Amino acid sequence: TKCSLVTVTLTDKVCETGDGRRFIDGSEWYLDDCTFCECKQGRVLCSVEDCEYKTCENPVKVPGECCPICADTSCHANSGRNLSAGAVWKEGLCTHCYCRTGDQACAEEKCPHINCSHPFRSPDQCCYKCQDAVECIVSTWGSWGECPVQECGGGKRRRYRGVVVPPRNGGAFCPHLSEAHQCPRQPCSDIPVCPVTEWGTWGHCTATCGTGRKLRMRQRTHYAENERWSPEECVSCVCTNSMKVCNREFCTKPQCENPVKYPGFCCMFCE
Repeated sequence: TKCSLVTVTLTDKVCETGDGRRFIDGSEWYLDDCTFCECKQGRVLCSVEDCEYKTCENPVKVPGECCPICADTSCHANSGRNLSAGAVWKEGLCTHCYCRTGDQACAEEKCPHINCSHPFRSPDQCCYKCQDAVECIVSTWGSWGECPVQECGGGKRRRYRGVVVPPRNGGAFCPHLSEAHQCPRQPCSDIPVCPVTEWGTWGHCTATCGTGRKLRMRQRTHYAENERWSPEECVSCVCTNSMKVCNREFCTKPQCENPVKYPGFCCMFCE
C-alpha cells in the first residue's frame, strides 16, 4: 500500500494563557473550581461563579464544586449505603459525592496546571503535583457592600477576599473569592408615602415670548430630628427638639458689573 502525505494548515486562532499554555479556538477549560474559560477568536474569555452566602453553621467544600454546601439532609448513595448529612465520599479516584436535598450528587475534581519534570501523586489522589507545589492563601473577608437602592428593597450585596499567595505547580486551588447575600425586601404597600403639602400656585412664566416655563412647588410636612432642608431660596431649616428652626441668608450687592448666580447658592457672585 502507498501512504499519501497530508499537510494540515491550522487556520484557527490560538489562545495563550498566562502560564504559557495554548488552546485552539473553541477549547474550554477550568482555571480552578470557580473559573471557567474558553478560547474565542484568539481571545481568552473567563467567567467566575458567584457564590451565595451560606447561613448554616459549617458549610462543606466539595472538591470540584466552587461554592460550599449546607449539610441539610442525609441520603442513600447509589451503592445502597445510608450517608449522613455533610458526608463527602469518593467514587473512583476523581469523583466526589455528597448529599443534596436527600439525593446523591457528584462532582469531578479539577486538576491544576503543573510545570515540572517529575510530578507525583499519592495512590489515593486524583491530581499530580510538583515537589515545589505552593498552596493558595487568601485574605479574610472584607466588609459587606451596600444593598442596591431600588423600590421595595431586595437585590444583593456582596463581599470579597483577595489572594495573598497564589497556588503553583499542583497546590490546592483558592476557595471562592466573592459571596452574595440577599438584601431584605418588604411589600411595596408597606413603604410609607412621604407626607407633603398641596401644590402651590403657578409662578410667572420665565419668558415674555416664545417658549418658557412656569414653576409650582409643594413641601414635605414631616422631617426627622436634625434633618435639614430648604423650603425656599435663601432659607435653610433644621428640625431641633421637634421644632422647626429656620434662618434666612441675606446677600450683599456684588461689586461688579455682571454678577452671576450659581445653582444651589443663594447670593450672586462676581466672576
